[in-house]
Amino acid sequence: MEELKLQSDKIEELVKALVKVQGELKTLQTNQEARIPTRTGKEFRYKYADLASVWEALRRPLTENGLAITQTMLPCNGNTLLITTLYHTSGQWQRSYLPMPNETDPQKIGSIITYMRRYSLNSITGLAVEDEDDDAGSVSGGARDMHEKKEPAKEENPASDKQINKIKAQIKEFSELSGYTWEQVEKDIKKKAKIEHLNNLSKQTASKVIEGLNTAIEAEKAMASENELSRETITITNQ
Repeated sequence: MEELKLQSDKIEELVKALVKVQGELKTLQTNQEARIPTRTGKEFRYKYADLASVWEALRRPLTENGLAITQTMLPCNGNTLLITTLYHTSGQWQRSYLPMPNETDPQKIGSIITYMRRYSLNSITGLAVEDEDDDAGSVSGGARDMHEKKEPAKEENPASDKQINKIKAQIKEFSELSGYTWEQVEKDIKKKAKIEHLNNLSKQTASKVIEGLNTAIEAEKAMASENELSRETITITNQ
Protein backbone atom coordinates (compact mmCIF):
# COMPACT_ATOMS: atom_id res chain seq x y z
CA MET A 1 0.00 0.00 0.00
CA GLU A 2 1.50 3.32 -1.07
CA GLU A 3 0.65 6.63 0.62
CA LEU A 4 0.06 9.67 -1.50
CA LYS A 5 3.06 11.91 -0.89
CA LEU A 6 2.73 15.34 0.68
CA GLN A 7 6.07 16.74 -0.50
CA SER A 8 9.23 16.11 -2.52
CA ASP A 9 12.23 14.49 -0.85
CA LYS A 10 13.79 17.89 -0.27
CA ILE A 11 11.97 21.19 0.26
CA GLU A 12 14.63 23.58 1.59
CA GLU A 13 14.58 25.83 -1.51
CA LEU A 14 10.79 25.88 -1.51
CA VAL A 15 10.75 26.82 2.18
CA LYS A 16 13.20 29.70 1.62
CA ALA A 17 10.98 31.07 -1.14
CA LEU A 18 7.81 30.59 0.92
CA VAL A 19 9.35 32.50 3.84
CA LYS A 20 9.86 35.49 1.53
CA VAL A 21 6.30 35.20 0.21
CA GLN A 22 4.80 35.12 3.69
CA GLY A 23 6.87 38.16 4.63
CA GLU A 24 5.08 40.09 1.89
CA LEU A 25 1.54 38.82 2.42
CA LYS A 26 -0.93 41.01 4.27
CA THR A 27 -4.21 40.00 5.84
CA LEU A 28 -6.77 39.77 3.05
CA GLN A 29 -9.96 41.74 3.51
CA THR A 30 -13.28 39.98 3.02
CA ASN A 31 -15.31 41.14 0.03
CA GLN A 32 -18.32 38.80 -0.12
CA GLU A 33 -21.14 37.79 2.21
CA ALA A 34 -22.72 34.34 2.38
CA ARG A 35 -26.22 33.68 3.71
CA ILE A 36 -27.10 30.25 5.04
CA PRO A 37 -30.75 29.47 5.92
CA THR A 38 -31.35 27.56 9.15
CA ARG A 39 -34.10 25.10 10.01
CA THR A 40 -35.82 27.76 12.11
CA GLY A 41 -36.28 29.99 9.04
CA LYS A 42 -33.60 32.48 10.05
CA GLU A 43 -30.31 33.25 8.32
CA PHE A 44 -26.70 32.81 9.37
CA ARG A 45 -24.39 35.28 7.62
CA TYR A 46 -20.62 35.34 7.33
CA LYS A 47 -18.14 37.27 5.23
CA TYR A 48 -15.32 35.79 3.16
CA ALA A 49 -12.75 36.64 0.49
CA ASP A 50 -13.66 35.20 -2.90
CA LEU A 51 -11.35 33.06 -5.04
CA ALA A 52 -10.39 35.90 -7.40
CA SER A 53 -9.23 38.12 -4.52
CA VAL A 54 -7.22 35.25 -3.02
CA TRP A 55 -5.39 34.75 -6.31
CA GLU A 56 -4.90 38.50 -6.69
CA ALA A 57 -3.19 38.61 -3.29
CA LEU A 58 -0.95 35.61 -4.05
CA ARG A 59 0.00 35.89 -7.72
CA ARG A 60 2.79 38.51 -7.61
CA PRO A 61 4.53 37.31 -4.38
CA LEU A 62 4.50 33.74 -5.66
CA THR A 63 5.83 34.42 -9.14
CA GLU A 64 8.52 36.84 -7.93
CA ASN A 65 9.87 34.11 -5.66
CA GLY A 66 9.82 31.27 -8.19
CA LEU A 67 6.65 29.60 -6.92
CA ALA A 68 3.53 28.40 -8.71
CA ILE A 69 0.36 26.57 -7.66
CA THR A 70 -1.83 24.10 -9.52
CA GLN A 71 -5.18 22.68 -8.41
CA THR A 72 -6.43 19.47 -10.01
CA MET A 73 -9.08 16.80 -9.38
CA LEU A 74 -8.20 13.12 -8.98
CA PRO A 75 -10.49 10.07 -8.64
CA CYS A 76 -9.15 7.89 -5.83
CA ASN A 77 -10.65 4.82 -4.11
CA GLY A 78 -14.20 5.76 -5.02
CA ASN A 79 -13.71 9.36 -3.95
CA THR A 80 -12.61 12.55 -5.72
CA LEU A 81 -9.73 14.59 -4.35
CA LEU A 82 -8.87 18.24 -4.82
CA ILE A 83 -5.07 18.30 -5.08
CA THR A 84 -3.33 21.61 -4.47
CA THR A 85 0.40 21.60 -5.30
CA LEU A 86 2.90 24.34 -4.53
CA TYR A 87 5.86 24.12 -6.94
CA HIS A 88 9.28 25.80 -6.78
CA THR A 89 11.53 26.38 -9.80
CA SER A 90 14.08 24.04 -8.19
CA GLY A 91 11.66 21.17 -8.80
CA GLN A 92 10.72 20.88 -5.14
CA TRP A 93 7.05 20.73 -4.25
CA GLN A 94 4.50 20.45 -1.43
CA ARG A 95 0.94 19.18 -1.74
CA SER A 96 -2.39 18.94 0.06
CA TYR A 97 -5.39 16.66 -0.54
CA LEU A 98 -9.02 17.41 0.24
CA PRO A 99 -11.81 14.88 -0.39
CA MET A 100 -14.90 16.04 -2.25
CA PRO A 101 -18.29 15.28 -0.68
CA ASN A 102 -20.75 13.06 -2.52
CA GLU A 103 -22.96 15.65 -4.19
CA THR A 104 -24.96 15.46 -7.42
CA ASP A 105 -26.41 18.98 -7.66
CA PRO A 106 -24.17 20.80 -10.20
CA GLN A 107 -24.69 24.19 -8.54
CA LYS A 108 -23.75 22.84 -5.12
CA ILE A 109 -20.75 21.02 -6.57
CA GLY A 110 -19.48 24.28 -8.09
CA SER A 111 -19.86 26.13 -4.78
CA ILE A 112 -18.11 23.35 -2.86
CA ILE A 113 -15.17 23.24 -5.29
CA THR A 114 -14.75 27.01 -5.11
CA TYR A 115 -14.82 26.91 -1.30
CA MET A 116 -12.29 24.10 -1.17
CA ARG A 117 -9.97 25.83 -3.65
CA ARG A 118 -10.00 28.98 -1.51
CA TYR A 119 -9.38 27.03 1.67
CA SER A 120 -6.53 25.02 0.13
CA LEU A 121 -4.83 28.11 -1.32
CA ASN A 122 -4.96 29.90 2.01
CA SER A 123 -3.67 26.86 3.88
CA ILE A 124 -0.74 25.98 1.64
CA THR A 125 0.55 29.57 1.43
CA GLY A 126 -0.34 30.81 4.91
CA LEU A 127 -2.53 33.61 3.58
CA ALA A 128 -4.70 34.96 6.41
CA VAL A 129 -8.17 36.33 5.76
CA GLU A 130 -9.83 38.92 7.93
CA ASP A 131 -12.33 37.33 10.35
CA GLU A 132 -15.32 39.58 10.87
CA ASP A 133 -16.75 37.25 13.52
CA ASP A 134 -13.74 37.03 15.83
CA ASP A 135 -13.93 37.53 19.61
CA ALA A 136 -16.60 34.86 19.98
CA GLY A 137 -18.85 37.08 17.90
CA SER A 138 -20.21 34.14 15.99
CA VAL A 139 -22.64 33.67 18.82
CA SER A 140 -24.14 36.64 17.09
CA GLY A 141 -25.03 34.36 14.19
CA GLY A 142 -28.38 34.93 15.81
CA ALA A 143 -27.55 36.89 18.92
CA ARG A 144 -26.23 39.61 16.63
CA ASP A 145 -29.79 40.85 16.28
CA MET A 146 -30.27 40.84 20.05
CA HIS A 147 -30.85 44.44 21.12
CA GLU A 148 -28.20 45.70 23.45
CA LYS A 149 -29.77 46.49 26.77
CA LYS A 150 -28.50 47.95 29.96
CA GLU A 151 -28.62 45.87 33.10
CA PRO A 152 -32.34 45.55 33.84
CA ALA A 153 -33.81 48.01 36.25
CA LYS A 154 -35.34 46.66 39.40
CA GLU A 155 -38.87 47.11 38.13
CA GLU A 156 -38.21 44.84 35.13
CA ASN A 157 -39.16 41.19 35.46
CA PRO A 158 -36.00 39.15 36.03
CA ALA A 159 -35.29 36.10 33.91
CA SER A 160 -36.74 32.90 35.30
CA ASP A 161 -34.59 30.01 36.53
CA LYS A 162 -35.88 28.03 33.56
CA GLN A 163 -34.58 30.69 31.13
CA ILE A 164 -31.18 30.91 32.82
CA ASN A 165 -30.80 27.12 32.81
CA LYS A 166 -31.82 27.04 29.13
CA ILE A 167 -29.20 29.67 28.26
CA LYS A 168 -26.49 27.74 30.13
CA ALA A 169 -27.41 24.55 28.27
CA GLN A 170 -27.30 26.44 24.96
CA ILE A 171 -23.90 27.96 25.77
CA LYS A 172 -22.57 24.46 26.45
CA GLU A 173 -23.98 23.12 23.16
CA PHE A 174 -22.74 26.07 21.11
CA SER A 175 -19.27 25.83 22.70
CA GLU A 176 -19.02 22.15 21.75
CA LEU A 177 -20.11 22.86 18.16
CA SER A 178 -18.10 26.02 17.50
CA GLY A 179 -14.87 25.48 19.42
CA TYR A 180 -15.31 28.64 21.48
CA THR A 181 -14.95 28.22 25.24
CA TRP A 182 -17.84 28.64 27.67
CA GLU A 183 -16.14 31.78 29.02
CA GLN A 184 -15.86 33.37 25.57
CA VAL A 185 -19.52 32.81 24.76
CA GLU A 186 -20.71 33.97 28.18
CA LYS A 187 -18.50 37.07 27.94
CA ASP A 188 -19.98 37.93 24.54
CA ILE A 189 -23.54 37.63 25.85
CA LYS A 190 -22.83 39.74 28.94
CA LYS A 191 -21.09 42.39 26.83
CA LYS A 192 -24.01 42.68 24.41
CA ALA A 193 -26.60 42.72 27.19
CA LYS A 194 -24.46 45.06 29.34
CA ILE A 195 -24.71 42.95 32.46
CA GLU A 196 -22.23 41.52 34.93
CA HIS A 197 -23.89 38.15 35.50
CA LEU A 198 -26.33 36.00 33.52
CA ASN A 199 -28.67 36.11 36.52
CA ASN A 200 -29.05 39.85 35.91
CA LEU A 201 -30.85 39.27 32.60
CA SER A 202 -34.40 40.48 32.33
CA LYS A 203 -37.07 38.09 31.10
CA GLN A 204 -37.33 39.92 27.76
CA THR A 205 -33.58 40.02 27.14
CA ALA A 206 -33.22 36.37 28.17
CA SER A 207 -35.80 35.45 25.52
CA LYS A 208 -33.74 37.27 22.88
CA VAL A 209 -30.55 35.54 24.04
CA ILE A 210 -32.25 32.14 23.84
CA GLU A 211 -33.52 32.91 20.34
CA GLY A 212 -30.10 34.16 19.22
CA LEU A 213 -28.25 31.16 20.62
CA ASN A 214 -30.74 28.81 19.02
CA THR A 215 -30.11 30.41 15.61
CA ALA A 216 -26.33 30.23 16.13
CA ILE A 217 -26.56 26.55 17.11
CA GLU A 218 -28.67 25.76 14.04
CA ALA A 219 -26.15 27.58 11.84
CA GLU A 220 -23.25 25.59 13.29
CA LYS A 221 -25.11 22.36 12.63
CA ALA A 222 -25.92 23.45 9.07
CA MET A 223 -22.25 24.15 8.41
CA ALA A 224 -20.98 20.99 10.10
CA SER A 225 -20.48 18.95 6.95
CA GLU A 226 -18.60 21.76 5.19
CA ASN A 227 -16.44 22.44 8.25
CA GLU A 228 -15.59 18.77 8.60
CA LEU A 229 -14.07 18.81 5.14
CA SER A 230 -11.88 21.75 5.97
CA ARG A 231 -10.75 20.53 9.39
CA GLU A 232 -10.29 16.85 8.82
CA THR A 233 -6.78 15.40 8.47
CA ILE A 234 -6.80 12.41 6.17
CA THR A 235 -4.43 9.71 4.99
CA ILE A 236 -5.48 8.20 1.70
CA THR A 237 -3.88 5.02 0.49
CA ASN A 238 -3.80 3.20 -2.83
CA GLN A 239 -3.74 -0.55 -3.06
